[in-house]
Amino acid sequence: MKNPLICPVCKGALMKSESGLVCSAGHRFDRAAKGYVHLLPGNRALHGDNAEMIAARRRFLESGAYEPLSRAISEALGKHVPETGAVLDAGCGEGYYTARLAEEHPEMQIYGVDLSRDAIRAAASRPPLKGQRVELYVAGVYALPFANGSFDAIASVFSPFAGDEFRRTLKSGGILLSVIPGARHLIELKGVLYDTPYENTVSDYAVEGFSFLEKIELRERILLKTPEQIHDLFAMTPYYHRTPRSGHERLAALPSLECETSFEILVYRRL
Repeated sequence: MKNPLICPVCKGALMKSESGLVCSAGHRFDRAAKGYVHLLPGNRALHGDNAEMIAARRRFLESGAYEPLSRAISEALGKHVPETGAVLDAGCGEGYYTARLAEEHPEMQIYGVDLSRDAIRAAASRPPLKGQRVELYVAGVYALPFANGSFDAIASVFSPFAGDEFRRTLKSGGILLSVIPGARHLIELKGVLYDTPYENTVSDYAVEGFSFLEKIELRERILLKTPEQIHDLFAMTPYYHRTPRSGHERLAALPSLECETSFEILVYRRL
């Protein structure tokens, strides 16, 4: 495929240079030693997960607790996307799901972006993601540094849903795969954190500009055998920063925890 990258400053085409990427207007973006490129404008403040949260996520995911989800994502993309297609992991985090795609679909051209530089650094250290076939960029999903119609598929796994940018950068007929938590995802964890645990609200599946193809539901029970495993799961959830100290303390006191995981994989085709 032709080079899909565009400058985040002027939107001109980005071309490879000796040190990284450059556009015709002279905006330059250096490639880090680990191979990724920072494509946020220089005056943009960094947000996203910090190094501690990224480390917790990697430890938890490497335990295999979400392996069924990883397998299902790879299978769904393999079913709907050409093996030589271009795929963007939008909000790729530390690269757990991206790496499986790279391993199981070696002919696909895979890109990963995340707003967190710590996350992209961690992703770049995964052996399956090293090299030029998988390209990693520090960038936000609401201002993707890619030209119109660049991708055959976009995966959004527990990431912000940037519908306008997904429509813009997907080819006509391209696939959008969105992973969201099911109604009772981690309900036992929330039962410890909150006096009144609540189920997740699963909204209407209709998305402007897309036709809905299928829903894949996964439900598993997982056993967290140590306080460390419980903390790692908690640290990678949005509840970590929203929970009162009393909830943190109750969770930290548990020697183990069994809870339900519930995922919905939603597959769409761009109109």
